[in-house]
Amino acid sequence: MKTEDWAEVYRVLLQKLPAYVRGARLTMCGLSSFLDAYIPLHEAEPLLNAKGGTPQAALSQELLRRASTGIGGEFYLNWPEGEIWVEKTLQFSRWGLGGSGAQAAQMLAVIGAPALMSLEDRSARQLSVIHPNVLVATNRGVVRCGELPMAQGRKPAHYIFEFTAGTQVGSIVPKRSSRTIVRFTDERLDNDPDFIRESIAASATAGGGILSGFNEISEQDIEAALGETVALAQAWRNQGLKTIHLELGDYATAKARDRVLEKLGRTFTSLGMSYSELRALCVGSPDAISKAFELSETLNLSRLCVHADTWASVITNSDPQRELEALLCGCLLASTRAERGQPCWPSGVPANAEFHPVPLEKFSKSGERFIVTCASPYLERPVATIGLGDTFLAGTLLVLGQAEPVSGNILLKNLYMNTTENTIDPGKLRSIQRVTTPDGFFLICALDHLSDFQELLDPDPKTVDYQRTGEAKIELIRSLASECSAFLLDARFGLAQVIASRALPGSVGLMASVEDEDYKPANVQRKTRFRENWSTRQMKLLGIDVCKLLWFYRPDSEVAEHQRGVLRSLVRECAELSLPLVVEPIWFPLEGEDPKSGAWKQRRVRGIVESAHEANSFGVDILKVEFPGYVETEEGRVKALEDCQKLDAGVNVPWMLLSAGVGYEAFKTQVEIACRAGGSGFMAGRSIWRDAASTHDPKKRESAAKDAASRLSELAAVTRQSGRPFAPKLEGKDLVRAFPEFWYANWHR
Repeated sequence: MKTEDWAEVYRVLLQKLPAYVRGARLTMCGLSSFLDAYIPLHEAEPLLNAKGGTPQAALSQELLRRASTGIGGEFYLNWPEGEIWVEKTLQFSRWGLGGSGAQAAQMLAVIGAPALMSLEDRSARQLSVIHPNVLVATNRGVVRCGELPMAQGRKPAHYIFEFTAGTQVGSIVPKRSSRTIVRFTDERLDNDPDFIRESIAASATAGGGILSGFNEISEQDIEAALGETVALAQAWRNQGLKTIHLELGDYATAKARDRVLEKLGRTFTSLGMSYSELRALCVGSPDAISKAFELSETLNLSRLCVHADTWASVITNSDPQRELEALLCGCLLASTRAERGQPCWPSGVPANAEFHPVPLEKFSKSGERFIVTCASPYLERPVATIGLGDTFLAGTLLVLGQAEPVSGNILLKNLYMNTTENTIDPGKLRSIQRVTTPDGFFLICALDHLSDFQELLDPDPKTVDYQRTGEAKIELIRSLASECSAFLLDARFGLAQVIASRALPGSVGLMASVEDEDYKPANVQRKTRFRENWSTRQMKLLGIDVCKLLWFYRPDSEVAEHQRGVLRSLVRECAELSLPLVVEPIWFPLEGEDPKSGAWKQRRVRGIVESAHEANSFGVDILKVEFPGYVETEEGRVKALEDCQKLDAGVNVPWMLLSAGVGYEAFKTQVEIACRAGGSGFMAGRSIWRDAASTHDPKKRESAAKDAASRLSELAAVTRQSGRPFAPKLEGKDLVRAFPEFWYANWHR
């Protein structure tokens, strides 16, 4: 295959990804999880300048050796005080989740696939980096990580020193981007008996299981760990689990690695490794692929998979076409993480990706085994290199764990909540039913505006007091309620007032904003500002159905990580209350950018799509999005439909369109395009009621209110004609599986 053809192959695969997520079965991810601290090696000056003869100098020398040769991997340094010195002296870029099984679980949860993860450390620091939808075992059954109570005690962290091709580190300039994982203590497998019990129970219907973490265990603990693992893997196999995958890892010695393969041999069916790990197996054998073939035969494997920088390959006795799809899916997810620096839903092939010639044919065969190879999207200067192999693993098992192969001509949509046991939240589902129409559409009028609403009531908003603002909102709600499935209101002027005044009918849903800010131009330092003395708990007590967050977000701004932290925290907080969360990502210009330029407008469209995908990856329940495009020309409308379809392909929750104050006719066109692409409705404000709010003559205001109601009615018709309803419904065995008898015993307990 020509290198230029691979991009199209990946684009086809991307269209099938939602179907793979919808058809995903549970992946059981063990057996070691921990916390990672990330450190840019070129910024670690106290380490690089350490005096000779010290542990710091020994660490620096080894890291520079690896960076100069482009080798990552991991190693153990016997320096008990190392953890304290590193955390006090060096600057971390971020914290993250560590462990091959854990990273795979994180990736699967981000895209909406079910994953059960072993977890010993349940401290606040550890839980803060785990996706809330990762499943964790407790003595009461399986729960989402977002519902897990924090515990005391924690495991030592691992320290990830990252280096980038072309960026000088000390006296060297690395030619290859990679990272080195450093440990100052020996690891052990997670002490998580609940995971053992629940994974065995689930293995009869699961899609696959992951074994990993053996390369970090001390000499005195390895025999016991291997014995326990053999017993677990055998129990999985006895229940009928077909795919049991061992991720090899980087070992300090060949002897330690070979002992793991010998002891675990015949218990796992799938083996994965990096190309450098394969080469380490090839002592006395110059042909790495021949060695891989030999290992497949010796261990009687169903598959042996190798991932390299520019290609991936698998030796298999299974369906080669399905294995190719698995490789492609793994490479696509890994390259997206390399581009974005974290696990997220891919919106396309990374823009700067290169495709290099592959060392083998796409399909070949030797004896009873196929060799399948694909080119992977290669980024010379990735944002991050950690976890790429584990992300690749998650993508391969997503495909291989399907009950049936996904057809290329069927594009299915994940209906928001997986039917895997314990993953449906009936509290959230009930709330979403209250803000949608009986046929499943979001027809929502937004009236949570603050100063910009007062400015419509009078050119001088200082003359508009609290009572006048509240009464104006009540008047609008009475006029428009018959055409809405729900209203979005603010705590200051709207929520209690419309309830106490009986302006809001009991049949109309109620959403509330949690922030205290407006759409005024943002800057590079803009952080979310929450309303003082107002909380999600108060929302729940008031009977609010959905919490809304206005989320100004640019991944390249100075406060991007802060904003991601805000969203992670709010997702967890809402999950604890069974309160659905709708997030409204807003793209804004940074200093020096011209929002009127063609280049900025194009970047804005990509940013809207990518921000929706990123917000989706945090586990939000609904998205309220800006329109990704411009509708003034036919060419613009065609392009906007394509970008709405890209947005839809990368989310597994219902999404609706915000109006952003555009003219009504333009907004109606936007709603029609968005709904054709998979949108489920709208949450509109000023485009609907601006005239009614700004008209001061009582008769003219009454007429303008009727016009606003007519606009809502028209938009409802457009939505129903073109949109995708959100009305998930379980019956029969699916209902019993999701809610077995006495389901409530483990719900929020």
